[in-house]
Amino acid sequence: MLKLDANTNLDGAIVTVGGTTVLGINNWIDYAVPPNGAIGPILVAVQRGADPDVSLYDSLRLVLYSECEPEIEATVTLSVQFVNTSSTKELNEDIIGTRIFPNPTSDAVTVELNLLRSTQVHIGLYDLLGNLQMRDLESYLSSGTQQMQLDVSRMVPGTYMLQIQSGSTRITRKLVINR
Repeated sequence: MLKLDANTNLDGAIVTVGGTTVLGINNWIDYAVPPNGAIGPILVAVQRGADPDVSLYDSLRLVLYSECEPEIEATVTLSVQFVNTSSTKELNEDIIGTRIFPNPTSDAVTVELNLLRSTQVHIGLYDLLGNLQMRDLESYLSSGTQQMQLDVSRMVPGTYMLQIQSGSTRITRKLVINR
């Protein structure tokens, strides 16, 4: 079972776990534990509640526990800060997290995406003048965490902008290629 500790959510964040909204300590979600006893990745999304002036939800506490064996419990504490309106908008879209590594790189880069739902994703690499230098991926990806490798070994060393797009969500990250 998974529950949100209502005492840590006094400002009314909307917390969604695996696509289901969790309202507080008396609400929980049933998760089937696979035969090997391991729980796979669980996607957690946090959105602003009704008060638009709240920009920080500090120490939201999610508790994973067993009703059959109460001594088995694990806790995850989240702190979420909304920097501007576009940050909130991104949480409402398909892509809710990105990571690009290693950066700088010389031959390959891994693009890691956290997807709220299955979606069509386009990735392009642009020079600093905005010219498309490489369109490496146009693919339909499943929800959850996805990783793609981009081969940049033939690119001229320099600074590029990696653009990831899904629907109306567009995320741009700086990528440095060196030798």
